[in-house]
Amino acid sequence: MANPALKTPFSFQNAEAEALFRNPRVPKFVITGECGTGKSSIISTLCPGASATQIVGRNPRGVTKGITVYVCSLPNGAKFLLLDTPGVGDCDVTAEELLLALEMVLSEVAVHGILIVCKNWDRVNLGGKLVVSFMELAFKSNTHKWDNMIFTFTHKDKFAEDMEILPDTLKAFNDEVNKDVEGAMANASRFAAVACPKQGTPDVAELLLQVQQVAILEGLGMYRKPASKDLARATANFLGKGVTGMKEIEDLTRKFDEARAELVEVRAKAAKVDQLERDLKEMEKVKETVHQHEKALLEAKCREAQLERDRVEAEKEAALAKAAKKSTWLGRLARSVATLGTLGIANFED
Repeated sequence: MANPALKTPFSFQNAEAEALFRNPRVPKFVITGECGTGKSSIISTLCPGASATQIVGRNPRGVTKGITVYVCSLPNGAKFLLLDTPGVGDCDVTAEELLLALEMVLSEVAVHGILIVCKNWDRVNLGGKLVVSFMELAFKSNTHKWDNMIFTFTHKDKFAEDMEILPDTLKAFNDEVNKDVEGAMANASRFAAVACPKQGTPDVAELLLQVQQVAILEGLGMYRKPASKDLARATANFLGKGVTGMKEIEDLTRKFDEARAELVEVRAKAAKVDQLERDLKEMEKVKETVHQHEKALLEAKCREAQLERDRVEAEKEAALAKAAKKSTWLGRLARSVATLGTLGIANFED
């Protein structure tokens, strides 16, 4: 059950992503989808600054390790964040781990909306169903939460011939999703189609429009942690084990409890690491302050020494000038005495 990717709760595209993540006024959207749905292509388009090595869904195993935060921009220039979760269906990521990743995000930061990436128009994949069920459990009291969910269909170009029957297709899609939450979702009103060609850049105009509309809403509201048994029952349903498989549900419940306990420990360690990093930064600041103080003190001493040298030099020059002046006066006196002496002798001879 333990996932090494959860050792570090969040990784950030850059320093800006980390700073915006801590800003409650910046809209945040979780993006989730099974492997091969085109989720990575959407992220690379919405976030051109993300490198190919950051968007790891491109590799053959098709899995996002851990939760990565990306900085994106709306058409009006406003910033929002995409929180990329692991993709279900890979050998390294199970349905249980997807739910734990969602819990880790939703319990850490207020989220405006959820982007559920689906490959086909006519059916909901396992990951999408799990997310919908989890949202019903976690935000049961928020009846408007479905308006904050955007079902994003990729490969729009492949379904162009179905556009005339799109309304009926979306209604059937909505009805299918609604069954998974026992009719709690009256209407999944937000859909976005994205064309993801093999060559070229995906067209995300519809998706950005929906994100911009959700960004001005209140958000998903207060997250309430579902009971481990409820998560286990939901997971068992989608894994085909059924609610009657009590042993499977008990095993899953135990795993969720263990994983949640591990997550608490991980977050505590992460908090300690964050505190250590803050302490180190503070020490660096103090060190820099001391360095600047020592530098200023040394400069002051240098200036003082220079002033002393200038003073001594000035006194020396003044003494030399005084001596020169005195020498000049004595010379004049001597010449005057000599002149007087000469005059005296002349007078005597006369």
